[in-house]
This record gives sequence, structure tokens and C-alpha cells, in this order.
Amino acid sequence: MSKKYDAILFDFDFTLADASEGIEHCLVQAFKALDLEFVSPGMEHYTVGITMIEFIARHSDVTDPDIHEQIRLKYMEFADGVMSDMTKLFDDTHKSLLHLKDSGYKLGVVSNKYRFRIEEYLERNNYIHLFDTIIGMEDMANPKPAPDGILMAINNIGTSADRSLFIGDNPIDAGAARNAGTDFIGISRFGHKHFESAEIEFLAIIQSLEELKSHL
Repeated sequence: MSKKYDAILFDFDFTLADASEGIEHCLVQAFKALDLEFVSPGMEHYTVGITMIEFIARHSDVTDPDIHEQIRLKYMEFADGVMSDMTKLFDDTHKSLLHLKDSGYKLGVVSNKYRFRIEEYLERNNYIHLFDTIIGMEDMANPKPAPDGILMAINNIGTSADRSLFIGDNPIDAGAARNAGTDFIGISRFGHKHFESAEIEFLAIIQSLEELKSHL
């Protein structure tokens, strides 16, 4: 039986892995280093898919963009030391990726997170061999929901948009898939309502990657 897709591409944070502990820790420390207070807006706000500088601007009482950038740079400093240790794959991720790889799919990551950070975690935990391409913030002229990253991954793998599926956890991911011309499946790990109010097209909304096989 022929496969509908050659490539399955994933967002990283909150799709394949839970980085919430590291994100919150580094934000608290970055604000503190500049004598500012960070009040967590809650898990749901960490999973909306925006860039870190956008997140800081939204959830800070400071309006000066220069201060936002200083916070971002401090965040990066702290993340260098702890983010990999504070990130973990969801329980179903490794098994599901192995199944997809064994089934002949090319796998990739397209994330607004920095690629070097993703690669550091995957290499440290011996998962990097599962992926044929990894695209991060430093690789894209424009972050998601622009199609740049997905199109780059598709090109690296050597397939086409109509033979590719993108899986992500928020409407920004869905927008990137739409703009790139790929099919999209949403994943809602924490039961958040991101997809309910968004006008997006998707094949399905799943709660676990174990559900994916029924949509391939």
C-alpha cells in the first residue's frame, strides 16, 4: 500500500518535547538579572508559538524594545546552561518517531526555537539520528507562520509540499502549513483551546502522537 506522505515534519516545543520548566526558569532569571519581576502567565501562554521576543513584549510591564532585547539576551545566556537538562520528550514521542522511521517516512523538525538548542538536546539524548532535517530560527528569513522553514525542510528532504505533513501545537503552526501548502494535524498536549477560536484547516486534532498512525 502506497503512502500518502513522504515526509512528516514536526514543531518541537510542546509537540515533541516539554520545555516548560526550562522556559519559565530562564525567563524568571533573565528578568531578575535586570531587576525586573516576571510573573508567569501560565502554561497555555507558553504554547502559542510566538517568538521569545514577542512573548517578552506581551508579558512584560516594560514597553521599551531595547529592554525586551536585553531580557531576550539574558534568557539565552541562562538557557545555554540549563535548557537541555530541563527539556524532556513526551512519553509517546520516541516510540512514535521510531515507528514512523521504520515505516519509511522522512522526519524533520521546523521550529521557531533555535536549531542549535534542538540539536544539543537531541544529540545529548541520542535522538538526532531519527531526523533527516532540522530547521530552526537561525535558518529562516521569516519565522512561522511564514512558510520559509517548512519549505526549506521539504527541499532538504527532496519531496514536495503535497507529499508532506506538518504537525504542531498551535494556530501559528497551522498557518505555516497552510502558507507552505502542506497538510496539517494539530496536537493539543495540555487540552488548551488554541485551535477552537482559530480559522484554520486541519486534518485532525490529536492529544498524543500515538493517534497519528490512524491518520496516515
